[in-house]
Parts: sequence; C-alpha cells; structure tokens
Amino acid sequence: MSKQDLSYEDPDVYSHYATGCSLMEKGDYKGAIDEFERVLSINPGHGLSYLMLGNIYFEDQEFSTAEKYYLKSIEVSPGDVTAFINVGNLYFNQGKVEEAIEKYLDAIDIEPDDGATHNSLARAFVKIENIEGAIEEYQKTIELDPFYVDAYYSLANIFVDQGMIDFAVDNYQKAIELSPNDPFIINSLGNLYFSQGILDEAATCYCKALELDPSFPNGHYNLGVVYFQQGVIDNAIEEFNRALEINPDDYVVRNNLGYAYYKTGDYDKALKEYFKAIELAPEFVEAHNNLGHLYGSMGKWELAVTEANKALELNPYVVSAYRNLGLAYMAFGLFEQAIEEFNKATEIDPEYAKVRFHLGEVYIKLGQLEDAVYNFETYLTLEPEGEFLEEANNYLQEIKGV
Repeated sequence: MSKQDLSYEDPDVYSHYATGCSLMEKGDYKGAIDEFERVLSINPGHGLSYLMLGNIYFEDQEFSTAEKYYLKSIEVSPGDVTAFINVGNLYFNQGKVEEAIEKYLDAIDIEPDDGATHNSLARAFVKIENIEGAIEEYQKTIELDPFYVDAYYSLANIFVDQGMIDFAVDNYQKAIELSPNDPFIINSLGNLYFSQGILDEAATCYCKALELDPSFPNGHYNLGVVYFQQGVIDNAIEEFNRALEINPDDYVVRNNLGYAYYKTGDYDKALKEYFKAIELAPEFVEAHNNLGHLYGSMGKWELAVTEANKALELNPYVVSAYRNLGLAYMAFGLFEQAIEEFNKATEIDPEYAKVRFHLGEVYIKLGQLEDAVYNFETYLTLEPEGEFLEEANNYLQEIKGV
C-alpha cells in the first residue's frame, strides 16, 4: 500500500475511495473506476485514486491509460514510492527496460531500504545483461530482506549462467530452505545437478518436486532422462509414459520414449513413438534422425536413407545423420559414397569417434589398410572405452598380423 497520507478531510472522498477499493477487490473494475473518478471530481489532487486507476488499467492491459494515471499520481504525490514502482513494472512488461530502471532508481531514492524495489531493479539489469549490477542488487535485496526467496532463486540462476556452480547450489538451497514446498526451485536444483553429471542428486530433486506436485511440468520427463543416463531403461520408459499421461502431445517426450524402446530392442514400440513425434512436429530433426537410425538397425536401408536425408534437409549439421547415411551406403556396397558421408561427419565434428570406426571398416573393404589402421587408432584415442573397443582392437591385430 502507498505511504501517501490517508487522512481524508472530506468524508465523500473517503467514502468513494473506500468503495472503489472494495469493488477492486471483488473484481468490479468498472464500478471501481466510477468511484475513483468521483473522488477526483471532488479532489483532483488525490494521488491514491490516480494510482488505483493505473492499477486497474494495468490489470486490463490498457497500458497507455495505466501509464497516464501512474504519471499523474507521481505528479500530484511525488513522494509516493508506489507509483514509481508500478510505472517501472509497466515499462518492464512493455520491454522499455531503460525507462523501468529509471523509475526503480527514483523509487530507491525515495525509499532506499525496500527490498522488493531492489529485486525489481536487479531483474531489469538481467534483461539488459548488466550481470554485475544484477548480482549487486539481488544481494542488496537479501541484505534488506533475508527471507526474499525470489532473490536467492534469481541469484542462483545467474550463477548457473556464469558457471559459478557452488554459488548457484548455495543459493538454490537457501531458497529451498525458505520455501521447501516450491517444486520449481527444487527442479531447478535438479537441473543443475544433472548438468554437472551428479545424477543421484538430480534424481532426488526431481522425485521431491514430483512428490510435491505429481503433475509438475517436465518432472517425469526429467526423471526419465536421469534414469536413462543411469542405464535403468525400464524406469525411464515408465517416467516418459507418465509424462505423456499429463501431456500426450509432447513430441520431445515421444521421441525420447521411442529411443528408450529402441535401446530395449522393442522396435515396434519405438517406431510408433517416432511416428507420433513426427506427426506432432513434422520438422522435428531428432525424430527423423532417430527413425532413420532405427530403420538401419532393422535392415530397412532405403527408408533409413530417406529419413537421414530429411534430417539433413532440416539441419545440415546433424553429424549422426551423416553416419546413418554412411552405414546405409556400406550396406548397399557403395563404399566410396559411405566414405564421403562419414567424412562430412568428421568435418563437422572431428571428435565424433564412431564414424572413425566405420571409416576403418570401409577402408578394410577397399583394401586400404593404412587408412583403416589410422581410423581405428583414432577411434581408440577418441573413445578408449567405447562400444567398438573390442572390434577395433581385433581389426588392428588382424591387419598388423599380431
């Protein structure tokens, strides 16, 4: 509430203003507007009525009218901090960030110890990428109000972006300590742990978020991804299916569920999920690429080529699609074309190990043993514990006559 003097010498002013506030609380904005305008007809200098009219029009997204009333409130009551804050929020929502910052600074000049205003200023600084200023203002918010959850949460997000992981964890944990039932904050901490490869802690966070809100957006999906990374594929499938119960049209989940089924060898279910993902999002590159890979695993090489080409049409930098094409050409006995596709993959990603192994295989077919050795050894250097480790070593032993 504004700190404007609430003494009402005129009982009519008090009556209309109080009625207007009551009608606002009930959602009767038209009636409230009538009451505040009656106040202004009696007392044109009544700043609170301008402020309340600004709030109504802001709520109704009539921003130019809201701005007019906020500025009028500032004009008649220049010491009232609330109007400065509200017009700052209006400018921020309109993308006028510099103007918002100006109003927040005006508000801080009037009332320097208001944590919420410092928090709003920090948010505006983030928007213009003044990260140092944002950190300073969020820290000032916490200094003024140690229980301001959003400041800890926002600071944590900044520290994540800056790669300051320990600081990010500390601030997420402080936010959770203050708001232990907020699944969004807990999920964010889980995302941070996942990004750092700390999968058990990530799973704990995701489970806690789902315990608090079983329909939490992305909760089951995130947990499914953790299970997949941990190699617990059946659990991943279960979580992906739970996610689809909440949102059956999530094509990203469909695609990942398809890949999970592929890893279990259930190709029919994998096909079904890839088809559905593409139906929902016809230009979803990953689904086309995964479908191509699945077709290759099923020996349906012509279909594999079609899907790989579709993926590359949508994004020519998908290295695994070039691998899929190369494998298809190998199956057709078109070894030179296979080499061409594999080399395209290595040009984009010189450390893409699997195509090095396949290049070695192709060069053996062509009798180019020196090139084969080079690619097998490169594969082993890039991926010393990779899935083709044993085969690569066997090829090298055969070539070298060991």
